[in-house]
Amino acid sequence: MKWLVFALVLFSAYAISMDYDQFYTAPATLQDSGYVYLTFCSRADEARTISFTADDFMYSPSRMTVDFSGTPTVPDCKQVVVQVKSNDPGLFTLYAESGSDEWAIPIEFSKLEPITLSLSKSVVYTGYDTVSLRVGGAGRNVWLTVDSSLVGVDNLYKSSLPADFSLTFHFSEPGFQEVPVTLQYERNNNTITRTYTFGIRVEEAPIKVSGDIRVPSEAYSNLTLGLSLPETIYSGKVFLSSDCLGGSTSQSVENFRSGELTFRVKGMCDPGVYDMNITAGDFESSVPLEIYGPGGFELFFNTDQSGVEHSVEVLIANEDSETMKSVSVRLLEGDYKITKEGTFLGDLEFGDFDSAELDFIPNTDSVDLNLKISYTMGGERIELLKTVPYDFKTGSSATFYVVALLVIAGGAYYVKTRKSRS
Repeated sequence: MKWLVFALVLFSAYAISMDYDQFYTAPATLQDSGYVYLTFCSRADEARTISFTADDFMYSPSRMTVDFSGTPTVPDCKQVVVQVKSNDPGLFTLYAESGSDEWAIPIEFSKLEPITLSLSKSVVYTGYDTVSLRVGGAGRNVWLTVDSSLVGVDNLYKSSLPADFSLTFHFSEPGFQEVPVTLQYERNNNTITRTYTFGIRVEEAPIKVSGDIRVPSEAYSNLTLGLSLPETIYSGKVFLSSDCLGGSTSQSVENFRSGELTFRVKGMCDPGVYDMNITAGDFESSVPLEIYGPGGFELFFNTDQSGVEHSVEVLIANEDSETMKSVSVRLLEGDYKITKEGTFLGDLEFGDFDSAELDFIPNTDSVDLNLKISYTMGGERIELLKTVPYDFKTGSSATFYVVALLVIAGGAYYVKTRKSRS
């Protein structure tokens, strides 16, 4: 029994061991293939068979026999070499086994899977222009981050590669642009991040647009644009694209190179300046769209003074295609005394204009005039409240002025005369 116990202890003392401090690979950073150097030690004079196994990558040999000539006091260490190869990057495990001893050796392959990135075009135009970014390769949970003048989100996701990403740029000036791109994806349970820089040449948009690009708010009107294209559109359409436009925003064209196109559109936003895209064939241009109104009219002011009483003539001009019915102008309470409250103007046809005279005595040299303009258009009664800054100076040569032209600055030329009253 004592001899059995001694034999077990001796066997345990003579167990083979692996020196992890002597573990290394050649090359030091494995790309897709290389060699793994392992050092095993034994305190016995013996021959040991070592078997190798691995998942997801190739290795050779699968087993080898190593002769040790160690002693209980001085171990014998031998180096073995295993050739490894992988088609995929990532962290894997090589298992070594000898008798009851087993070791797990981490093996990392760092070669990146071939990834290709290409843009559908290297030249974009000023304004809004859309390109397609094609990413070829293998991977999943793909995130694309673009650090540039990108319209919308700059962090795009696809479930897997290969994938196409639609990118819309907005450049206001021509020139050369560098666009940094970061691609992050998963491959064999590893997250891989790669960076690229694209060079894009920005040129002036080839669509030349002329005409009065303005429409009334909440009303239909004809928008006539003069277009000039670098190439003939043999068949297709010209599109107007804006969140502030409704109605007929496209027209079929054939053999179109230049000319005028008229669209029957409706302004859908409050008065202001907005972006509008014009697309014709493969060309696109962004132009400012002016929404004026509401209701397609303009206001002009003339002032006068007689003693302490001041007068403001409010001129309303209808430039909409619909009739403004039952138009009235009133002066509301303010930092002044009202001596003439307002005037009922009646109906204004397209191109007609008429004016209301408002009389008041200001309390200070600078007051805000509070106006109420009412009219009916399209069966709807509309009431607008406007505040107009009014400044004046006293003296032998008195001057008076209204600091604003509402609703839109800039005027139209009216061929009709002032509306006559019955």
